[in-house]
Amino acid sequence: MNAADLAEQDVLLYELIDAYFTHAETCAMCQARRAGRGMPCPYLGSAIGIVLSWREKRELLTRAEDLRQTRAEQALEIAAEIARAA
Repeated sequence: MNAADLAEQDVLLYELIDAYFTHAETCAMCQARRAGRGMPCPYLGSAIGIVLSWREKRELLTRAEDLRQTRAEQALEIAAEIARAA
């Protein structure tokens, strides 16, 4: 992941944590879990899943962008070689 991806991930994690604490104030499951009893709240699992899914997709998209950039640079190099040979 590049610096921009990491910054976006930081924003998502901040929002996830903020939303969780806002949610946990009114969720009986979260309150029970924090007291040491009960099951994890499905809301938290779902929210974490969304962030992880975004991260996986972002990594793939960044890789694709990097490959396109490399391909474009290679094409420019070939065009420059052709121009020099002409």
